Amino acid sequence: MAERRTLTLACLDDIIAEVDYLLAGHATVGNWSLGQICNHLSTAFKLVSDGGPQRAPRPGSDAMRVRFFELGHFPEGAKVPSSVFVPAEGLDDREQAERLSKEVRRFADSAGPFASHPLLGTLTKDEWIRFHCMHAAHHLGFAVPHPD
Repeated sequence: MAERRTLTLACLDDIIAEVDYLLAGHATVGNWSLGQICNHLSTAFKLVSDGGPQRAPRPGSDAMRVRFFELGHFPEGAKVPSSVFVPAEGLDDREQAERLSKEVRRFADSAGPFASHPLLGTLTKDEWIRFHCMHAAHHLGFAVPHPD
């Protein structure tokens, strides 16, 4: 059985390129299909781009933000924070990939304001880009391309 991959995605275009690569053939080694992964990621992009909710910074959010970005990847075992981020079953991979591409482009074209992160607080656009790349790398690592 294939193992989860360790990915590094440096920019938003890398996210779309990785999904396109996986659409050519893949297997998933986690609990979600590629369609579910794309749905989860596009939901995150959409909520950030929509600009809400805005929260008051939590105590320690500055330190958490610094540690998160120093770590450079999503911590293992993190729970999905809300049911809004849990994708339905049976989603079509290509449809969800198109939805993700649309939300990535919408985010890329937006000047904000952006939603604050519930744990990390207010993020700049560049920090949101890095967050989304780390988030996508985490989830897309569960999709393993078929060898050619």
